[in-house]
Amino acid sequence: MTTFPDTRIINLSSLYGEKQNGSLHSIIDFEFPSLVDHQKDVAYVEVGCVSAEIPVSFYTINEYNDTIRFLISATTYNITLLRGNYNANTLITEIVSKMKTALGGSSDITLALNRINGKLEWTNTGALDDFSLVKSGTTLWYVLGLDDDTATYTANATEKITPPYPLNLLGTNNVSIRTDNLATYNYNSKESGFSNTLANISVDASPFGILLYKNTSITYNILRVLDVNRFRISLLDDNSNPIDFNNGNWTITLALNIHRHRPTINTRTFSDMLDLPKEPVKKEVTKKEEPKKEEKKEEPPPRPETLKDLDILTNLRFNN
Repeated sequence: MTTFPDTRIINLSSLYGEKQNGSLHSIIDFEFPSLVDHQKDVAYVEVGCVSAEIPVSFYTINEYNDTIRFLISATTYNITLLRGNYNANTLITEIVSKMKTALGGSSDITLALNRINGKLEWTNTGALDDFSLVKSGTTLWYVLGLDDDTATYTANATEKITPPYPLNLLGTNNVSIRTDNLATYNYNSKESGFSNTLANISVDASPFGILLYKNTSITYNILRVLDVNRFRISLLDDNSNPIDFNNGNWTITLALNIHRHRPTINTRTFSDMLDLPKEPVKKEVTKKEEPKKEEKKEEPPPRPETLKDLDILTNLRFNN
Protein backbone atom coordinates (compact mmCIF):
# COMPACT_ATOMS: atom_id res chain seq x y z
CA MET A 1 0.00 0.00 0.00
CA THR A 2 1.39 3.41 -0.96
CA THR A 3 1.81 6.29 1.51
CA PHE A 4 1.90 10.08 1.31
CA PRO A 5 3.65 12.56 3.69
CA ASP A 6 1.70 14.89 5.96
CA THR A 7 4.38 17.48 6.90
CA ARG A 8 4.28 19.58 10.08
CA ILE A 9 6.76 22.40 10.82
CA ILE A 10 7.50 22.80 14.55
CA ASN A 11 9.10 26.05 15.76
CA LEU A 12 10.67 25.71 19.21
CA SER A 13 11.99 28.43 21.51
CA SER A 14 13.59 28.02 24.92
CA LEU A 15 11.49 31.00 25.99
CA TYR A 16 8.28 29.00 25.64
CA GLY A 17 8.83 25.61 27.23
CA GLU A 18 9.12 23.91 30.59
CA LYS A 19 12.71 24.52 31.73
CA GLN A 20 14.17 21.48 33.49
CA ASN A 21 17.55 22.92 34.57
CA GLY A 22 16.80 26.52 35.44
CA SER A 23 18.87 29.28 33.85
CA LEU A 24 21.05 26.76 31.99
CA HIS A 25 18.26 26.58 29.34
CA SER A 26 19.62 23.34 27.90
CA ILE A 27 16.89 20.83 28.89
CA ILE A 28 13.38 21.96 27.98
CA ASP A 29 10.10 20.08 27.60
CA PHE A 30 7.53 20.98 24.94
CA GLU A 31 3.92 19.85 24.71
CA PHE A 32 1.77 19.71 21.57
CA PRO A 33 -1.49 17.83 22.23
CA SER A 34 -2.40 15.39 19.46
CA LEU A 35 0.63 16.28 17.35
CA VAL A 36 0.81 12.65 16.24
CA ASP A 37 -1.73 10.09 17.42
CA HIS A 38 -1.45 6.38 16.88
CA GLN A 39 -4.05 6.42 14.13
CA LYS A 40 -4.78 3.52 11.82
CA ASP A 41 -3.73 5.40 8.70
CA VAL A 42 -0.25 6.32 10.09
CA ALA A 43 2.43 4.07 8.57
CA TYR A 44 5.51 5.72 10.10
CA VAL A 45 6.80 9.13 11.23
CA GLU A 46 10.04 10.96 10.37
CA VAL A 47 11.71 13.94 12.06
CA GLY A 48 14.47 16.28 10.89
CA CYS A 49 16.19 19.39 12.21
CA VAL A 50 15.69 22.21 9.68
CA SER A 51 17.51 25.10 11.37
CA ALA A 52 18.74 26.46 14.70
CA GLU A 53 19.97 29.69 16.25
CA ILE A 54 22.08 29.04 19.35
CA PRO A 55 23.94 31.64 21.43
CA VAL A 56 27.61 31.02 22.27
CA SER A 57 26.94 32.16 25.82
CA PHE A 58 28.57 29.10 27.40
CA TYR A 59 32.04 29.22 28.97
CA THR A 60 35.31 27.40 28.33
CA ILE A 61 35.71 26.85 32.07
CA ASN A 62 32.35 25.82 33.50
CA GLU A 63 30.79 23.69 36.21
CA TYR A 64 32.22 20.52 34.64
CA ASN A 65 35.90 21.55 34.59
CA ASP A 66 36.57 24.24 37.21
CA THR A 67 38.29 22.38 40.10
CA ILE A 68 41.89 21.38 40.96
CA ARG A 69 43.04 19.16 43.83
CA PHE A 70 46.69 19.20 44.87
CA LEU A 71 48.86 17.96 47.74
CA ILE A 72 51.72 19.67 49.55
CA SER A 73 53.50 17.48 52.09
CA ALA A 74 50.47 15.10 52.21
CA THR A 75 48.06 17.96 52.91
CA THR A 76 45.12 18.14 50.48
CA TYR A 77 43.93 21.43 49.00
CA ASN A 78 40.99 22.09 46.67
CA ILE A 79 40.50 25.21 44.58
CA THR A 80 37.63 26.27 42.31
CA LEU A 81 38.26 28.62 39.40
CA LEU A 82 36.01 31.46 38.37
CA ARG A 83 33.85 30.22 35.48
CA GLY A 84 34.40 32.04 32.21
CA ASN A 85 36.48 32.18 29.02
CA TYR A 86 40.26 32.08 29.38
CA ASN A 87 43.44 32.21 27.37
CA ALA A 88 46.72 30.72 28.67
CA ASN A 89 47.85 33.86 30.50
CA THR A 90 44.54 34.57 32.24
CA LEU A 91 44.21 30.92 33.26
CA ILE A 92 47.70 30.87 34.81
CA THR A 93 46.91 34.05 36.71
CA GLU A 94 43.65 32.60 38.04
CA ILE A 95 45.23 29.29 39.15
CA VAL A 96 48.17 30.96 40.93
CA SER A 97 45.84 33.41 42.66
CA LYS A 98 43.53 30.64 43.95
CA MET A 99 46.50 28.50 45.09
CA LYS A 100 47.98 31.38 47.07
CA THR A 101 44.63 31.98 48.71
CA ALA A 102 44.34 28.30 49.64
CA LEU A 103 47.89 28.25 51.05
CA GLY A 104 47.45 31.36 53.15
CA GLY A 105 48.85 34.02 50.83
CA SER A 106 52.01 32.54 49.35
CA SER A 107 52.96 29.62 47.12
CA ASP A 108 56.22 27.99 45.99
CA ILE A 109 54.52 26.69 42.80
CA THR A 110 55.00 28.63 39.58
CA LEU A 111 53.26 28.03 36.25
CA ALA A 112 54.54 28.82 32.77
CA LEU A 113 53.37 27.98 29.26
CA ASN A 114 55.98 26.42 27.01
CA ARG A 115 55.57 28.51 23.85
CA ILE A 116 57.00 25.77 21.63
CA ASN A 117 54.84 22.78 22.59
CA GLY A 118 51.94 24.54 24.34
CA LYS A 119 52.35 22.56 27.58
CA LEU A 120 51.65 24.12 30.98
CA GLU A 121 54.65 23.46 33.24
CA TRP A 122 54.34 23.39 37.06
CA THR A 123 57.61 24.15 38.91
CA ASN A 124 58.11 23.46 42.62
CA THR A 125 60.53 26.16 43.80
CA GLY A 126 60.32 25.02 47.41
CA ALA A 127 63.32 23.45 49.11
CA LEU A 128 61.59 20.81 51.25
CA ASP A 129 57.94 20.15 50.31
CA ASP A 130 56.65 17.80 47.64
CA PHE A 131 53.90 19.01 45.31
CA SER A 132 51.37 16.69 43.62
CA LEU A 133 48.43 17.11 41.26
CA VAL A 134 45.67 14.58 42.03
CA LYS A 135 43.21 13.43 39.38
CA SER A 136 40.51 12.48 41.90
CA GLY A 137 38.76 15.77 42.57
CA THR A 138 40.33 17.62 39.61
CA THR A 139 37.78 18.29 36.87
CA LEU A 140 40.27 20.49 34.98
CA TRP A 141 42.50 17.45 34.32
CA TYR A 142 41.81 17.23 30.57
CA VAL A 143 42.15 21.00 30.07
CA LEU A 144 45.57 20.98 31.77
CA GLY A 145 46.82 18.33 29.29
CA LEU A 146 47.24 15.60 31.91
CA ASP A 147 46.94 11.90 31.07
CA ASP A 148 43.59 10.36 31.90
CA ASP A 149 45.25 7.09 32.97
CA THR A 150 47.60 8.72 35.48
CA ALA A 151 46.20 9.29 38.97
CA THR A 152 48.93 11.59 40.35
CA TYR A 153 51.75 13.79 39.08
CA THR A 154 54.44 14.75 41.62
CA ALA A 155 57.25 17.30 41.63
CA ASN A 156 59.79 17.11 44.43
CA ALA A 157 61.68 20.17 45.60
CA THR A 158 63.11 22.17 42.65
CA GLU A 159 61.47 19.80 40.15
CA LYS A 160 58.63 20.43 37.75
CA ILE A 161 55.61 18.63 36.26
CA THR A 162 55.36 18.65 32.47
CA PRO A 163 52.02 17.31 31.17
CA PRO A 164 52.12 14.90 28.22
CA TYR A 165 49.66 17.01 26.21
CA PRO A 166 49.21 20.73 25.39
CA LEU A 167 46.93 23.01 27.34
CA ASN A 168 43.43 22.62 25.88
CA LEU A 169 41.28 25.73 25.97
CA LEU A 170 39.17 24.91 22.92
CA GLY A 171 36.08 24.43 25.07
CA THR A 172 32.91 22.98 23.55
CA ASN A 173 33.47 22.04 19.89
CA ASN A 174 30.01 20.69 19.07
CA VAL A 175 26.49 21.27 20.31
CA SER A 176 24.42 18.11 20.13
CA ILE A 177 20.63 18.46 19.79
CA ARG A 178 18.96 15.41 21.29
CA THR A 179 15.45 14.43 22.19
CA ASP A 180 13.96 11.86 24.53
CA ASN A 181 10.44 11.20 23.25
CA LEU A 182 11.23 11.65 19.56
CA ALA A 183 13.12 8.37 19.72
CA THR A 184 15.06 7.64 16.52
CA TYR A 185 17.26 4.81 15.27
CA ASN A 186 20.44 6.96 15.28
CA TYR A 187 23.57 5.67 17.03
CA ASN A 188 26.30 7.26 19.13
CA SER A 189 29.65 5.70 20.04
CA LYS A 190 29.48 7.11 23.58
CA GLU A 191 26.16 5.40 24.40
CA SER A 192 26.90 2.34 22.21
CA GLY A 193 23.27 2.33 21.15
CA PHE A 194 20.40 4.60 20.17
CA SER A 195 21.31 8.23 20.86
CA ASN A 196 18.21 10.11 19.63
CA THR A 197 20.50 12.78 18.16
CA LEU A 198 18.77 15.11 15.72
CA ALA A 199 21.82 17.22 14.80
CA ASN A 200 25.44 17.97 15.73
CA ILE A 201 26.35 21.61 15.24
CA SER A 202 29.97 22.76 15.06
CA VAL A 203 30.81 25.76 17.24
CA ASP A 204 32.21 28.09 14.57
CA ALA A 205 31.22 31.42 16.16
CA SER A 206 33.17 33.54 18.63
CA PRO A 207 32.21 33.70 22.32
CA PHE A 208 28.96 35.62 22.85
CA GLY A 209 28.14 35.29 19.16
CA ILE A 210 25.36 33.24 17.51
CA LEU A 211 25.55 29.80 15.90
CA LEU A 212 23.45 29.91 12.73
CA TYR A 213 22.66 26.38 11.59
CA LYS A 214 20.72 25.55 8.44
CA ASN A 215 20.35 22.01 7.16
CA THR A 216 20.27 22.43 3.39
CA SER A 217 20.00 18.68 2.74
CA ILE A 218 17.66 17.59 5.50
CA THR A 219 18.12 14.03 6.66
CA TYR A 220 14.91 12.66 8.11
CA ASN A 221 15.07 10.10 10.90
CA ILE A 222 12.36 7.47 11.34
CA LEU A 223 10.86 7.50 14.81
CA ARG A 224 10.51 4.39 16.94
CA VAL A 225 7.15 5.64 18.24
CA LEU A 226 3.88 6.66 16.59
CA ASP A 227 2.47 8.71 19.47
CA VAL A 228 4.00 12.17 19.87
CA ASN A 229 2.42 14.91 21.96
CA ARG A 230 5.21 15.77 24.42
CA PHE A 231 8.97 15.66 23.98
CA ARG A 232 12.19 16.97 25.55
CA ILE A 233 14.95 18.85 23.74
CA SER A 234 18.45 18.66 25.27
CA LEU A 235 21.48 20.64 24.09
CA LEU A 236 24.63 18.80 25.15
CA ASP A 237 28.39 19.36 24.89
CA ASP A 238 31.09 16.98 23.60
CA ASN A 239 30.87 14.91 26.78
CA SER A 240 27.06 14.70 26.71
CA ASN A 241 26.74 17.23 29.54
CA PRO A 242 23.88 19.79 29.49
CA ILE A 243 25.29 23.13 28.32
CA ASP A 244 25.01 26.18 30.55
CA PHE A 245 23.70 28.97 28.29
CA ASN A 246 23.78 31.44 31.18
CA ASN A 247 20.14 32.34 30.68
CA GLY A 248 20.61 32.71 26.92
CA ASN A 249 17.76 31.55 24.67
CA TRP A 250 17.81 29.51 21.49
CA THR A 251 15.39 28.59 18.69
CA ILE A 252 15.14 25.32 16.77
CA THR A 253 12.90 24.41 13.81
CA LEU A 254 11.93 20.78 13.27
CA ALA A 255 10.05 19.12 10.40
CA LEU A 256 7.77 16.18 11.13
CA ASN A 257 6.72 13.94 8.24
CA ILE A 258 3.70 11.78 9.09
CA HIS A 259 3.46 9.12 6.39
CA ARG A 260 -0.14 8.02 5.99
CA HIS A 261 -1.58 5.13 4.03
CA ARG A 262 -3.15 6.31 0.83
CA PRO A 263 -6.91 5.52 0.94
CA THR A 264 -8.24 2.92 -1.48
CA ILE A 265 -10.34 4.39 -4.29
CA ASN A 266 -14.00 3.31 -4.01
CA THR A 267 -15.13 1.66 -7.23
CA ARG A 268 -18.74 1.07 -6.15
CA THR A 269 -21.48 2.63 -8.24
CA PHE A 270 -24.25 4.81 -6.95
CA SER A 271 -26.62 1.83 -7.09
CA ASP A 272 -24.15 -0.22 -5.00
CA MET A 273 -24.06 2.43 -2.32
CA LEU A 274 -27.89 2.53 -2.22
CA ASP A 275 -28.10 -1.27 -2.25
CA LEU A 276 -30.46 -1.10 -5.23
CA PRO A 277 -30.73 -4.06 -7.55
CA LYS A 278 -29.19 -3.50 -10.88
CA GLU A 279 -31.33 -3.97 -14.00
CA PRO A 280 -29.98 -6.65 -16.23
CA VAL A 281 -28.26 -5.27 -19.24
CA LYS A 282 -30.08 -6.27 -22.43
CA LYS A 283 -27.82 -7.57 -25.05
CA GLU A 284 -28.49 -6.32 -28.54
CA VAL A 285 -29.09 -9.18 -30.91
CA THR A 286 -27.68 -8.53 -34.31
CA LYS A 287 -29.83 -9.89 -37.11
CA LYS A 288 -28.11 -11.99 -39.62
CA GLU A 289 -28.52 -10.68 -43.11
CA GLU A 290 -30.39 -13.15 -45.32
CA PRO A 291 -28.80 -13.85 -48.66
CA LYS A 292 -30.37 -11.93 -51.48
CA LYS A 293 -32.63 -13.97 -53.71
CA GLU A 294 -32.01 -13.76 -57.40
CA GLU A 295 -34.85 -12.02 -59.18
CA LYS A 296 -36.47 -14.18 -61.78
CA LYS A 297 -37.12 -12.58 -65.13
CA GLU A 298 -40.76 -12.61 -65.98
CA GLU A 299 -41.60 -14.43 -69.18
CA PRO A 300 -44.09 -12.83 -71.52
CA PRO A 301 -47.56 -14.25 -71.14
CA PRO A 302 -48.66 -16.77 -73.72
CA ARG A 303 -50.36 -15.38 -76.74
CA PRO A 304 -54.11 -15.79 -76.85
CA GLU A 305 -55.68 -18.34 -79.17
CA THR A 306 -57.52 -15.66 -81.09
CA LEU A 307 -54.25 -14.20 -82.22
CA LYS A 308 -53.12 -17.55 -83.51
CA ASP A 309 -56.26 -17.83 -85.65
CA LEU A 310 -55.69 -14.37 -87.02
CA ASP A 311 -52.23 -15.33 -88.11
CA ILE A 312 -53.58 -18.30 -90.02
CA LEU A 313 -56.06 -16.15 -91.89
CA THR A 314 -53.38 -13.65 -92.75
CA ASN A 315 -51.15 -16.29 -94.18
CA LEU A 316 -53.94 -17.68 -96.31
CA ARG A 317 -54.74 -14.33 -97.71
CA PHE A 318 -51.24 -13.64 -98.86
CA ASN A 319 -50.81 -17.09 -100.31
CA ASN A 320 -53.76 -16.69 -102.56
